[in-house]
Amino acid sequence: MRRSFAVALLLASLYFLVHTMGLDSPARRVPSLVIVPLVLLLAVEAVRELRCKEPPSAGARAGARSALLWTMALPLLISLSGMIAGPALYVLAYLRLRAREQLWLSAVVAAMLALSLAGLFRWVFVVSASRGSLLSLL
Repeated sequence: MRRSFAVALLLASLYFLVHTMGLDSPARRVPSLVIVPLVLLLAVEAVRELRCKEPPSAGARAGARSALLWTMALPLLISLSGMIAGPALYVLAYLRLRAREQLWLSAVVAAMLALSLAGLFRWVFVVSASRGSLLSLL
């Protein structure tokens, strides 16, 4: 199941990459910045999974459920708190809860991510970042 999932994600990403090439140059910039690294990472993951010969154990299945929950948490946080605060909150939670890092280190990494994303949206993309459904109520 996991092997076919990595390949399916790779094929879906390639499909989106091909279709973004037909957009105008400014409209193609942001999707390309996201999809090209994603395609590269998914290709590496698909090759790793296809080369693995042993079936996943019960512990690996539990880890896959945990990974699925963490994967679903990021889009949820982005939709609720926006494109800058969402990933920063996700990194803070992941580093503190899953990676068991110290709180000060997790907070520093999350703050650096938020500052980097704010600068990226403001000066590179020259667009305003989404504030999310909860932050737009304020």
